Order: sequence, then structure tokens, then C-alpha cells
Amino acid sequence: MSDRRVDVCANCAAVASDAVNLKYCTACRLVKYCGVDCQRAHRKEHKKACKQRAAELKDERLYSQGHERPEGDFCPICTLPIPFPMGKNSGST
Repeated sequence: MSDRRVDVCANCAAVASDAVNLKYCTACRLVKYCGVDCQRAHRKEHKKACKQRAAELKDERLYSQGHERPEGDFCPICTLPIPFPMGKNSGST
């Protein structure tokens, strides 16, 4: 059995070759298509997985942009003390 993965169109199963240029779905990059017609024909079946993966990719991009903190660094907002009301209407007895 071959370990080589064969790229095929997600809709019509056309095999990638010199004559067939497959392109990834630009939103999710999970599947490939041989053309716009196949992409449109497969949309209903692919839509749910595509939206989910596109959201994951967006989150990965957002959370990886400049959010690395040096060791020992902390968020100054997260470490602010929370004031507790101490007046007579504060609910404490």
C-alpha cells in the first residue's frame, strides 16, 4: 500500500494532474476543488465544516499575533484589587 496521498476534487473526485489544477477552499483549507462549479455544487455538504474550521483558523491567527508574554510578565488589569463595599447598605451584618 502506498503512503502517498492523492489529491482529489472534493466534489467530482478528479485527480490532481498537469491538466487538473486543484485549489484549496480559501475559507477553511480543508478540501480542494477543480473549479468554481464543483465548489458551488459541494457547498451545501461542505458549509458546516467550512464555517467551523474557518472560525478556528481566525482564532488561531488572532491569538497568535503578538500575544506572547515574557516569563514572569502579568496582566496589570487582572491583578487590580477588587474593592468591597463597606457601608451600612453593603449587605454585611
